Amino acid sequence: MEDIRGIIENEKRLQEMQKQTFEHRLRKLPKGKLVMKNGYYYKRDYNANGREEFYIPGSKQLLIDQLKERGYLEKSIRQIETNLLAMERLLEKYQNYDPLSVLPKLGKAYQMLPEECYALCGISSPENFENENQERNFYLQEHLKMTTIKGHKVRSKSELDIANQLFLNQITYRYEPQILIGGKVFYPDFEILKVPEQKIFYWEHFGMMGQPEYREHAEYKLEEYRKAGIVPWKNLITTYDDENGGLDSKTISKIIDVFLKS
Repeated sequence: MEDIRGIIENEKRLQEMQKQTFEHRLRKLPKGKLVMKNGYYYKRDYNANGREEFYIPGSKQLLIDQLKERGYLEKSIRQIETNLLAMERLLEKYQNYDPLSVLPKLGKAYQMLPEECYALCGISSPENFENENQERNFYLQEHLKMTTIKGHKVRSKSELDIANQLFLNQITYRYEPQILIGGKVFYPDFEILKVPEQKIFYWEHFGMMGQPEYREHAEYKLEEYRKAGIVPWKNLITTYDDENGGLDSKTISKIIDVFLKS
């Protein structure tokens, strides 16, 4: 869902900068207001004697242009000041609407919402996302030996740590679901739904890059992902075992904080 508050804050900064630029320029321009009578330009000033007007001959085109510029800048600044005040008042009360942010405010009796609530908002519920794709990777099922807190099995200690931290952080995910890319079947380690934004992330953990055949397959997989627009920092997380053959839990936690909770 689009971050309207962020857009407003950015627009406010831009208009504040524009106002400063205009005010800086105004200090270099002659004071006064430009008026026209019978096809001739006059400069209008206000002083202790009241209002005075002075005829501007055609030979002083620079003065005419400068007064025109002053009038334009003053009008623009007034409009910007009106906008800034309106944006400040809006930001005091405006909150980006996240359908799921309403849930904690309802109380315990409302925590298990029916699917219709999610459907009306046009989003996938965590439960529906986790169950809608039942096609799983049946390759080397005997290697699925470690059981996660969530109750499913994974292939390695690093994957176990990733799955458990996702679960403990209430991150919605599926383990090794089947996805199609360019007509080819792939099984990412984790397919993750960032619920508030309804954005999909993939998390691939490569634990045996020291083995040539494994590394070659990993590189092929990443290249196919790239062709499909699945790339690091956008919608793909990649991790690797360290020299001790594992993945530090602090690293997993930082990745979750940066990519999946921010």
